[in-house]
Amino acid sequence: MFMQKIVLILVLIVSSSLSAAEFDLNMKVKNLQGETASLKEYVGKGNWTLVMFWETTCAICKQQEPEYAKFYEEHKDKDAEVLAVSIDGTDKIKLVDEYKKEYSLPYPVLVTDKSEIREKFLDATKERFRGTPTYLLFSPEGELKAAQPGMLLATSVENYIAKQSENNQ
Repeated sequence: MFMQKIVLILVLIVSSSLSAAEFDLNMKVKNLQGETASLKEYVGKGNWTLVMFWETTCAICKQQEPEYAKFYEEHKDKDAEVLAVSIDGTDKIKLVDEYKKEYSLPYPVLVTDKSEIREKFLDATKERFRGTPTYLLFSPEGELKAAQPGMLLATSVENYIAKQSENNQ
């Protein structure tokens, strides 16, 4: 419970420092079939969207995957989506696809290169990209509301969304 409160506070602090500039939802990504895609295809479609940047070698990412699989299943038809973006590199699509199957990841998975996320993250948050996992939370309208490097409990995301919903009523 104590850790959950700390993580939620971190999300709220980071969200207050976001720049007025929007996150570039047109950043270069590929789907697992190797086709060019964009975050814009997934973000701003009427639900909150949690974009999780991860790597196949990230131990914390692996630890959090079951939690976000459950979050995705509980929220996908109501108010929130999860989109995983591997930064293993577009040359490693097959590896990422095998990983998705091995760990039964239920949410969409895209792949990009580390250089893409580093530049886009810095532009949007004015902070350097620290590694994986890193989470970005977008409003139903597609506005970047929060950024969190490191571990983030799904309950913290749920609490943040609930608080934002209360404030908008």
